[in-house]
Amino acid sequence: MLNESKRMEKSMQAPGGKSLRDLREDLGLTQAELGRALGFSTRWVAAQEGTETQAPAERHVMELARLYEGLCRVVQPESIKGWFIRPNPSFEGMKPLEVVERGQIDRLWQMIFYLESGLAS
Repeated sequence: MLNESKRMEKSMQAPGGKSLRDLREDLGLTQAELGRALGFSTRWVAAQEGTETQAPAERHVMELARLYEGLCRVVQPESIKGWFIRPNPSFEGMKPLEVVERGQIDRLWQMIFYLESGLAS
């Protein structure tokens, strides 16, 4: 039992001490959707939610966690869940999840910058 709790303590932690599962739930994503955003399979996400994440994947998870924190600065956190998986005219009708999946996360950061600065895009 002690080994199990130590293993769980070593689970993937996102910034702010959130687990991978917490991050996924904060974003309102399924395991399959989170896998798409990170470039990994649903099976990988399921396995990583309860075990230590390997270093190459950790970078992707940290990047998505930082994006969530940035989004929380400009919108109510509860609004992010639906927004992340709905088509958005600002992204040519793509879902923000698809923008991340295509490696264009910088477009979301640009949106956050404009919202924070008050500048017109």
